[in-house]
Amino acid sequence: MKKEDVSFALDSILAPVSLFEPVYNESGDAIFVMDQVSDEKNTDENWIEEISLKEAMRKLNERERHILNLRFFKGRTQIEVANEIGVPLKKGYNGDLTSAQNGYVGGYMVKKMIEKQEQMMAEKNQG
Repeated sequence: MKKEDVSFALDSILAPVSLFEPVYNESGDAIFVMDQVSDEKNTDENWIEEISLKEAMRKLNERERHILNLRFFKGRTQIEVANEIGVPLKKGYNGDLTSAQNGYVGGYMVKKMIEKQEQMMAEKNQG
């Protein structure tokens, strides 16, 4: 029998622990198991950003949402998006930016949409 199999079997017989189980409790400030489990992906900041982005996307018309979806979520190039939505391209310069530049522009657009949404939410909460 492999050492890993034995280790896995032994780990499986441990009693489960609640996330609300205190691991430290001194001077009234308890630290729970939940406080010790980190999750880099699902931070409060990421949740708020995702909610704000969804709210901002809802305020766009169908065509604008479609363009952003193609460009930034499906990874289409500017030329592919233009062809799909029927925007004629001329010969020569058509805004051919590098991927890094497009990423910066897209990130900047998203940042501005989130800032605007946060501002609107703050004004709504104050009023």
